[in-house]
Amino acid sequence: MILANQDMHGFNDGVTFFRVSHELVSFLSQVLVISHDITALWHLGTGGEGPPSDQRALALALLADSKVQEGFYEIPMRWMNAYTLPGDEDDEGEGYVPHGQVHLVAWAKYQWDYSMILELAEEVYERAQVETWEMGEEGNGLGPNEERERVRAAAEEWWSVAKSGIEGMVFSGV
Repeated sequence: MILANQDMHGFNDGVTFFRVSHELVSFLSQVLVISHDITALWHLGTGGEGPPSDQRALALALLADSKVQEGFYEIPMRWMNAYTLPGDEDDEGEGYVPHGQVHLVAWAKYQWDYSMILELAEEVYERAQVETWEMGEEGNGLGPNEERERVRAAAEEWWSVAKSGIEGMVFSGV
């Protein structure tokens, strides 16, 4: 199984989740072969539309493997690529979408100050730890966290109607 998303440019492999299996190892081996081939072609001046990249190799391998496509799920971009802070938008009510600040976007990491996001994350961890200790329990305290339960409910709702496949996924530069 592969969980990935797309942004305004299409397929985005910046944060992709893979379920480890023999089939995955075989698929990733094929990605490496494709990566080698497109890199060689690029250096020979016949490399197609753009420079070689992991994203291009992964996209080409996905497009060529219908079995892997059956285990591919496009999950909401905001689950892995959201950079919002409290107050940026309404998080409450129906239609709640979990926000995942998983990685720093290549170009944005040089333009934005992420200190507020990092301070907020540290505050959440510290508060959870203190509340856990005050209850006389061990652990990091993130288990009973209200936000975690909201995320779990949103994910369960999404999975109840999720469909596998690459239909609707845009693969740029392939």
